[in-house]
Amino acid sequence: MLYEKILIALASLSISSFAIANYEESFFSSEKLEKKISRMEHILDLNHDQKTNIKEIFDASSTEIKENFNELMIIKKKMMNLNPNNIDYDSEIKALSFVLGKHISEQAIIHGSLRKLIFKELTQDQRELMNKRFDKKNQRSIKRKVRKKRKIPI
Repeated sequence: MLYEKILIALASLSISSFAIANYEESFFSSEKLEKKISRMEHILDLNHDQKTNIKEIFDASSTEIKENFNELMIIKKKMMNLNPNNIDYDSEIKALSFVLGKHISEQAIIHGSLRKLIFKELTQDQRELMNKRFDKKNQRSIKRKVRKKRKIPI
């Protein structure tokens, strides 16, 4: 049972690594950042100072996000390259999983602090609007997960 779970995890990991091969370039591109800020400007009706400050916040945090992302990719590649026939395979996969979890936690902390800094730049009305959009996005995500669970045969 444990080996089945590990094999499924590795298969998922290899698929996710294939799917995100060009993710770093697209996620961290200045074009993508401009699009994100432009969308925020349009939806939240940002003034020029807010737009400038938010762009500076994104620019300042992008290096830290990139570094953390690169570490995540290195760990995922190491996990994919592990040999299941190796005697130390179980301990190696556990050790890498813990390190991976640490980096994922760091990424969540970075995104949380980024959101906090952006919220400081917004007015109360803009914050409420942004929270409503987050709530709608979460509801859509929950509905998607429920639909997927219904489709999976047992």
